[in-house]
Amino acid sequence: MDDVSNNSKDVEKKLYIEGHLLTVHACFEGDSQWSLSVQNEKGVTTHWDENFSSAQNAINTALKAINEEGVDEFMAYDYFGYLHEDDDSH
Repeated sequence: MDDVSNNSKDVEKKLYIEGHLLTVHACFEGDSQWSLSVQNEKGVTTHWDENFSSAQNAINTALKAINEEGVDEFMAYDYFGYLHEDDDSH
C-alpha cells in the first residue's frame, strides 16, 4: 500500500513494505531540478547526490533502489545509537 501527496514544490510517497514505513520525498530545487530522499520510520534519511529532471524520475529512482537493495538497507541506523534505546531487535 502506498499514499502520494503532491504540491507544486514537493511530492511525497509513503510506502508500507514488510511492516515498515518509508517516505520518499522529491523536492523541487529550481531550474527544473528535483532532489530525492527516503526517510525511514525512525527519521533517518538517505539523500541522493544527483538531481532529477522531474519528480516522477526521482520517485522512480527511489522505488527501483528500494526494490533492488531491499527495505532493510533503508532501515539501517547502526550509526545512530540513540535510536536503539527502545528497539530490542538491535
